[in-house]
Amino acid sequence: MPSRSVNSTVASGILIYQAFSNELYFSRISADGGHDTPSSLGADFQAKPNTPLSALSVVDGPGFNSPFDSSLKIHVFFIDASSYLSDAILSNGTWNLGTLRSYNVKPAASSKLASTVWFESKLPTLWIFFQNNDGFIAEYGFSNGLWRAGNSGPTVNLRASLGSGIGTCYDIDRHGFQRLRVYTQVPGGSIVSRDYDESNGLRWNDLYPLYQARNDVEDISVVTSRNTNMTVETVKIFFVDGGEEVYVLNFGINGWARVPEYVVEKSDGTVAAADQDELRVYFQENNGTVIREARSGGDSKWEVTDNRIG
Repeated sequence: MPSRSVNSTVASGILIYQAFSNELYFSRISADGGHDTPSSLGADFQAKPNTPLSALSVVDGPGFNSPFDSSLKIHVFFIDASSYLSDAILSNGTWNLGTLRSYNVKPAASSKLASTVWFESKLPTLWIFFQNNDGFIAEYGFSNGLWRAGNSGPTVNLRASLGSGIGTCYDIDRHGFQRLRVYTQVPGGSIVSRDYDESNGLRWNDLYPLYQARNDVEDISVVTSRNTNMTVETVKIFFVDGGEEVYVLNFGINGWARVPEYVVEKSDGTVAAADQDELRVYFQENNGTVIREARSGGDSKWEVTDNRIG
């Protein structure tokens, strides 16, 4: 099977993807599932062909504001034409280049990207996760106007299968402590979770296996629902386990559902992104020319809509 890449992502109701020109485009997603006419981020935003994107939205100020609130800055992370990590920022309706490119961070050629937010002294810190050439997941964080590596290199201390997807989940437990989970596939095929818990001395906990995949998993996208206190209620991990079928692993009040459910059968595509507002999964056809959408209906069945973007 040919290698595949994930090159679209969702943040705060905006779908960002890569066009044939290698420019990055965005399209706003309306509540009824419609999409605005795609617009270019600008000629300055050139991504390396068929490389992944990751995006998040965050309140740029003090306080435990929800990092998925609607009145935010949108940060998009991508790999530029020179194979270095770069970032774009949407603020007050304008896209601008961030400063990540100036740090000359170069992930492994097959690396996927994931990002999340963490709060330090009630100020948001942005974190981007990727793989080094040795397969270990590394991280860079942004706060006080500067990017920095994890305190001791690849602090996740997690060696993933090269090219594996990476997913993240952030929440606050019932005692007010922050938690971060990183999901990936490790050598041997297991999709695992590794958790970083503020109540556990800011340490990464041991691996927790979730699902034994049959094949290499290249695409992982995570959707998390939280209550008003930002405590996780459900987590859904979307992935492709070989073939072209898109699966989901569910986490709810009864723990993880170990048997994956089909989302889209014979979609001829790969998981691109998942949107939490009204659960939708975006995937790309194999030729990469079209991004399509699957939506979860009231009967818990998924169906591919006629929406085509790009």
